[in-house]
Amino acid sequence: MLSAVLLAGCGREPVVLKVNLKKYRFEPPVLRVKRGQTVTLELQTSDVRHGFLVPDLNLKQAVAPGQPVTLTFKADRRGAFPMQCNIICGPGHDEMTGTIIVE
Repeated sequence: MLSAVLLAGCGREPVVLKVNLKKYRFEPPVLRVKRGQTVTLELQTSDVRHGFLVPDLNLKQAVAPGQPVTLTFKADRRGAFPMQCNIICGPGHDEMTGTIIVE
């Protein structure tokens, strides 16, 4: 079972975080990283096509079942950045949200 919050490293070294997109949630729903880190997100889904969108960090990626993808970004500013599914994935689509927290 995945924890509700995924903490990334304690320094400025690059970090890899695995995120599972599934009806109708992100696992984990909260990702915590340190300001200054280079972050690679490994995104995967096994049910239906989802979208991964974090507008404030300029992150946008479609994720298809069985086709994992990666996104890399520099966590260059502190804050809480909402993430959402931007591809309609069913009746619970609007509740599919999470947060990236840069400390």
